Amino acid sequence: MLKEDYYQALEMESPIREVVYENIEIREFPLTGVDFQQVTFRDCRFEKCDLTGVCFYNVTMENCNFGESIFTKTYFRDCRVIDCVGDSAYFDEAIFRHTIVEGGSYVYANFSKTKWENCRIKDSQMTSSFFNETAMKKMKFEKVDLKEADFFKTRLKDMDMSSCNIERIKVSDNFSELVGMKISPAQTMDLALVLGVKIV
Repeated sequence: MLKEDYYQALEMESPIREVVYENIEIREFPLTGVDFQQVTFRDCRFEKCDLTGVCFYNVTMENCNFGESIFTKTYFRDCRVIDCVGDSAYFDEAIFRHTIVEGGSYVYANFSKTKWENCRIKDSQMTSSFFNETAMKKMKFEKVDLKEADFFKTRLKDMDMSSCNIERIKVSDNFSELVGMKISPAQTMDLALVLGVKIV
């Protein structure tokens, strides 16, 4: 059904609107050139699919698996991504606005050079993910596992990470990314290790 809708939207040069897709499995299929509006994906699997440059407006993704798929330069606005798997997926240079990512796993996912505005990531597994050169405005991380995540050249000032796992996060040699970041007293040990401080 999705493939048929995609080809039709591509031919008509129109977005795919107000559709619910459930239990769909697609492998190595390009979905570029078409936007999605008020669409729900539930229990769907996108294996190594290319969604470069796609725009998602008011879209819900629930219990979906899009690991290793490409979302480079995609645009998410007013979206909800709930309990999904995006391990090793590419979101580099994507833009997220008024979007919620809750639950799910994004291990080794690439969020480099992304832009986030009025978004929230909650209860998600993001170990060893990449947030290099990322811009964040009114962004919230809540109970996110960011162990060994890479924040190279990403400004974390005023970012409340007090409920997150920030063990061995990666930053630049001058540690400028960490200036002004909010942490809990228990996290001082984690940052001490990042800074190379030895606790005796």
